[in-house]
Amino acid sequence: MNNPLIIGLGGTGGRVLAAYRKLIFEKFKGSLQPKDIWIDYLYVESSGVDLRMDDPAQ
Repeated sequence: MNNPLIIGLGGTGGRVLAAYRKLIFEKFKGSLQPKDIWIDYLYVESSGVDLRMDDPAQ
């Protein structure tokens, strides 16, 4: 089985990845767990501000 890799670059890429993951879980109405999904994500960010967990933009 092929495992797709989705890459997000920068702040917008990170927000897109987060929205995409949320969409997948909403589509299956909670019947999926993170371990059941065969998609890998890579988020690349060079700004320390965007990597903070308390960033209001995320």
